[in-house]
Amino acid sequence: MKGQAAVEFLLTYAWAFISLAIFAVVILAFITVRNPATISPATCFMSVGLKCLDSVFMSNGIGSQFIITFQNNLQQQIALPSGAINIYPTYASANYIGQCYPANVPIGAAVTCSVNSAFVPYGSQQNVRFTVQYELCTPNCVYPITTANVINTTGTSSMDVSPYLANAIRMVTLHTNPTGGTIYVDGVGYPDGAVVAFVANSLHSITATSSSTYPLTTWTVVNAVVSNGKATATATPASVTAYFGTLYNYVQVKLISTVDIYSRYLAIKINGGLPSQWWNGGYTCQWLISSGNVGSTYTCNIPNGVTFYNMNASVSTYTGYEWTIEDIDAFGSTKTCPGIINTLQCSMG
Repeated sequence: MKGQAAVEFLLTYAWAFISLAIFAVVILAFITVRNPATISPATCFMSVGLKCLDSVFMSNGIGSQFIITFQNNLQQQIALPSGAINIYPTYASANYIGQCYPANVPIGAAVTCSVNSAFVPYGSQQNVRFTVQYELCTPNCVYPITTANVINTTGTSSMDVSPYLANAIRMVTLHTNPTGGTIYVDGVGYPDGAVVAFVANSLHSITATSSSTYPLTTWTVVNAVVSNGKATATATPASVTAYFGTLYNYVQVKLISTVDIYSRYLAIKINGGLPSQWWNGGYTCQWLISSGNVGSTYTCNIPNGVTFYNMNASVSTYTGYEWTIEDIDAFGSTKTCPGIINTLQCSMG
């Protein structure tokens, strides 16, 4: 009887014991995956000449994004073709192709690659094998890249999937004004017009040198912040422009001679050219003049100063009524321009 009672007890309450055991396993698994203290640090390996700096795998419930940053330590400039990175994740039989920036990679420069792929759950661990294609520049990079010269290098990365961050890669175009200068990001020099990739919330050292003798005076930015020698991108696309020159408060133009018998407009544009039909706008300063003003000098005052690198002046007249004018730039230099009409500009700088 006692044996039968024991069997009946087990049959009656076995479901409860099983439920408790399953619940304990689920709770343990949830804690193991979700507890931040258990998240493994990302590991990433590439070849000796291409040092892997960091990698991240993000998911938003619909798709995923793999991002990797590596450094060119090959002691030679390299070029990256379109679709330079392929990933081969463990969760899919297919491979996924992505892009790497910048395409032209100086020695010591960081490269950021991004690949979109199928959805993987947040908190899961992913082991990703990837290949990066590049070409050695000898000595300068030439596009399009010659397929026969492409080198493939393989890497691996292991990390836990993190929450998705929109616009995690932010493209930044680097400019200098005057053109032809060099901008240094994290100590690496990039030519005027180069495009680099900043990861969201990353901070980079930045400075610049000019192709002229002018000193660096200010930065202008779009979707970026430059302060105290550091730069970050707040959105994409972004741009950073280094301006070289000296802050000046005025430039001048002098009327030398004319055969004109009508009143005209005289205008100056600082740091740029006058647009078509400039008498309607687009100038820095404008005056109404006539032949009675020959010999007069007109001063274009800039209350807060300007980083000067060029000026353009013109008169709203036509062929047969030309003017001779003289530019006087921010440095006190002069340039005389005969035969000025509304489509011609006296340019200096």
